[in-house]
Amino acid sequence: MSIPNISNLRFGRRQFLVSTASAATLAMLGALPVLAKPSREIILEPFDSNQFDVRFVVTDRRLPQSLAFAIEHAKKDSARLEVTNGLTRLWQESLVPFWRDQGGAVAGLTTREVWHCLAEQARSQSRRTVVLHQYDVPASQPNPLVSWIIA
Repeated sequence: MSIPNISNLRFGRRQFLVSTASAATLAMLGALPVLAKPSREIILEPFDSNQFDVRFVVTDRRLPQSLAFAIEHAKKDSARLEVTNGLTRLWQESLVPFWRDQGGAVAGLTTREVWHCLAEQARSQSRRTVVLHQYDVPASQPNPLVSWIIA
């Protein structure tokens, strides 16, 4: 029995990596609806502040859910930071000095875009998102809401 010689069958490193990444992505997309199922109601219960040492809560005064979330956290001695006053200003004047000096966590209930921006900037301070939960929103609100903790 002889093994056929297939000279035109070449599978390069790049093609292998692309096909493997594509297969992994497709497998993950198939699992995402089960893992990240949005909830219908917004839970106003604060995160466990003792576990994460939440010192600041980022809010958006245009979102009533965000304000209610901040009120619950204020009972746990977390200071409120308003994102509509300017995200860059909030970052430079409050979060960077806080994380450079002592550490701790920052929580929020904001739009996904605000969280994403803060999470990307937090990486420069060796911080990452440790809790992220997305909520269903009415059709009148174009942006999904997420509650999160960056520590």
